Amino acid sequence: MESKSSFSYEELTSITSNFSRDNVIGEGGFGCVYKGWLADGKCVAVKQLKAGSGQGEREFQAEVEIISRVPPRHLVSLVGYCVAQQHRMLIYEFVPNGTLEDHLHGRSVADFGLAKLSNDTHTHVSTRIMGTFGYLAPEYASSGKLTDRSDVFSFGVVLLELITGRKPVDQDRPLGEESLAEWARPILADAIETGNHDELADPRLEGRYNKAEMVRMVEAAAACIRHSAPKRPRMVQVMRALDVDVDEGSMSDLSNGVKVGQSQVFNNSQQEAALEQLRRTAFATEEFTGEFEPSGEFEPSGEYGAAASTLNQPRPAG
Repeated sequence: MESKSSFSYEELTSITSNFSRDNVIGEGGFGCVYKGWLADGKCVAVKQLKAGSGQGEREFQAEVEIISRVPPRHLVSLVGYCVAQQHRMLIYEFVPNGTLEDHLHGRSVADFGLAKLSNDTHTHVSTRIMGTFGYLAPEYASSGKLTDRSDVFSFGVVLLELITGRKPVDQDRPLGEESLAEWARPILADAIETGNHDELADPRLEGRYNKAEMVRMVEAAAACIRHSAPKRPRMVQVMRALDVDVDEGSMSDLSNGVKVGQSQVFNNSQQEAALEQLRRTAFATEEFTGEFEPSGEFEPSGEYGAAASTLNQPRPAG
């Protein structure tokens, strides 16, 4: 951890004015983010993780080391970390222009990421559902298991936000349309079949967008949010498909043997029931942390049941 600084709890207490609510710049399923100023005048964002992650000092430092390896163009720069008794904190460079969330929907929640911070490296099962509903993959709701394909689902939701201008969850929408991913799934299939993206495109664009780029984003989003985790592409395939400098043949990378219209709905009533249970719980508050006991009724199969989240291993660029 040579390149990152270790901060004491006392230092972070000082630079955030004793973690004053006045300095809160974001809250989410994993805790609060505070604005602070280091002794050299540098402005930072201090992410205080909620108690209960189950991590010891060694495991937490391993996570920090992995995050620090990701090229800075893909993440806000990690300045340092703090491990003090039950406290676990990450210190990031403060980005004054705000997050994608800010630009799309106005300032609200600024905590998305770190999908898995626990020491269950053998089972890859978390006993607490934590995160922002609307971004969570169906298999996490059903089994508590996270993999790189769970991260791909979440990225697909971000793509949908960019395409539609909608929030991942909007309780003002009609019943059944609150979840962006659930609402968009059949419309994505129609758009791919017909080439008409009007129903998906952010109305604020008023039809002024690059058609070729929209095609790439729509096909990538549709592939990312497939219910079946093994049928989702890998992130490297998604990034290749989105790269306008790469031949359009790269779009075939996204298929994973799935034809348009397939893997669009639950074929398993138990999976559907599990998702509905999560939906009922989560719509009370979009940010939640709840106890989770795998029911055993839905047993994931395929590669997403055998691979760890990519936050536990180096992630491909992008």
